[in-house]
Amino acid sequence: MSIARKVKIDVDLQTMREVAKELGFVTVTNADVRNYAGRPMSKADLVIGNKTDMGDVGFRTKEDGSIEMIADFHNGHAEDKLKILMPTYYERILRRRGGRFKITDKTETKDKIILTIQR
Repeated sequence: MSIARKVKIDVDLQTMREVAKELGFVTVTNADVRNYAGRPMSKADLVIGNKTDMGDVGFRTKEDGSIEMIADFHNGHAEDKLKILMPTYYERILRRRGGRFKITDKTETKDKIILTIQR
């Protein structure tokens, strides 16, 4: 059973694409986001996936300019991708915004990642 979600999120799509490529993910623009079974769910401006499993993570710019993340959270494929992507993404954003802040600690639990950010 699919557990598809659309969530409003504040990300820079260009930075997300750069990070995903650097980490070895496949990135496609203006494509379908696939669910855990490989079936198209929705169109997105940026789709991040890999060659070993289905369950892409997509990002779409809405009419009001906000960004919506689209993913199927069945079997944990989307969460696994986000756990890899997001810490590197936030490190990159922090560096680009003046470098006054840095991530000093990263703690992972079963269902979350906690980043400690210091000035």
